[in-house]
Amino acid sequence: MQVEIIKNKEEPSSKRILVVDDDETIRQLMDATLTSEGFKVKTARDGRGILQIVGSFPPHLIITDLMMPGGGGYELLRVLQADPATSKTPVLIISGANLDNSTKAMMQQEPNVKGFIEKPLHPYSLMVKIHQLLNTKTKEEKMIEEHLEDMKKFEPRKFDF
Repeated sequence: MQVEIIKNKEEPSSKRILVVDDDETIRQLMDATLTSEGFKVKTARDGRGILQIVGSFPPHLIITDLMMPGGGGYELLRVLQADPATSKTPVLIISGANLDNSTKAMMQQEPNVKGFIEKPLHPYSLMVKIHQLLNTKTKEEKMIEEHLEDMKKFEPRKFDF
């Protein structure tokens, strides 16, 4: 039943997401969008010092741009995979670069890469993917769950005709 599926999902507030992108506008958009969904969010400009960041903010998901100066997405993946604390952390790659299908396929073969999304970002599609990866409730699912709980408070009435 659909209600049971919703109840088995976790609250977004229990999940931490790290966004790594050199574009400040993208970082702000991602921070605002993810925070409004209830996730805990931290952002970084590039992959430098990433292990320090994940040491104090162990993410459940890392969203990273592929092409960045000073520690791009490729290098970031290598650093994450080499560290036992982050080698299993799922990574969602976003990129505005025109990559051919073979490059995308190669990136998705990396063990912790769980998806590839091209820019420009579409917030709704991105949220659907994130909620799927983290098995969390969307705003809509939370509203349905709350509505169903409210409905349980009402007693059915019998009418005599």
